[in-house]
Amino acid sequence: MSCILQMNFAFDAPAEQLKEAGLDLALAIAQVPGLVWKTWLMNEAKREAGGIYWFDSEVAAIAYLNSDIGQHIQHNPAFSAMQIRLTPVWSEATAITARAVMPTQPQFGAVVGQALG
Repeated sequence: MSCILQMNFAFDAPAEQLKEAGLDLALAIAQVPGLVWKTWLMNEAKREAGGIYWFDSEVAAIAYLNSDIGQHIQHNPAFSAMQIRLTPVWSEATAITARAVMPTQPQFGAVVGQALG
């Protein structure tokens, strides 16, 4: 059963530094086994960030949390108030309402293709 992983945290580093590090990390996260997609979250005014990940299974989500990348995020000294939540996806209802991620962003596919190509 697919699973949503939500990670939220407060950050102490400058937002621009966090964004640069996130862009560097994005290509590695895109290659994580079982990851369907990740949406990145950032509220600069509240100094909060995080992500919502859709994994094809709970096993894949837990493996990610235990991976080097997952551990790096969870134990980063610039982050505090870490919140982690795993929730199974209600597949039947999601199949009715699901849409392609970022369908109106034509540059998205080109950027990913260039980065992975």
